[in-house]
Amino acid sequence: MTQLECDILRDLEKRRGHRNAVKAGTLAHWHGVSDRVARQAIENLIEICGIPVASTTKPPYGYYIPETNQEADEYATNLKLRIRGNKARLDAFERALAARRVEQGRLW
Repeated sequence: MTQLECDILRDLEKRRGHRNAVKAGTLAHWHGVSDRVARQAIENLIEICGIPVASTTKPPYGYYIPETNQEADEYATNLKLRIRGNKARLDAFERALAARRVEQGRLW
């Protein structure tokens, strides 16, 4: 685990639960890095370190470590709904694309 990941994990552990969510921009500011670097550190905490970091699109916005099973389940349900929505959008895009393809490789 990198020092940044350790520091962000420490911040998140102090702010457990959705009600204490913290934005990536805030974490980035606290640690002197870009939003993208902070988000990548959070992704690493989840994917590499196995830390259950959730995020929310409802106020207060941001990242948090779920405090209850209900918070964890709500986050998992939200992810599944986003996956379904993205799949439907991808399918529609591919249908539209297939209808416009021509042999010369130009779409329009």
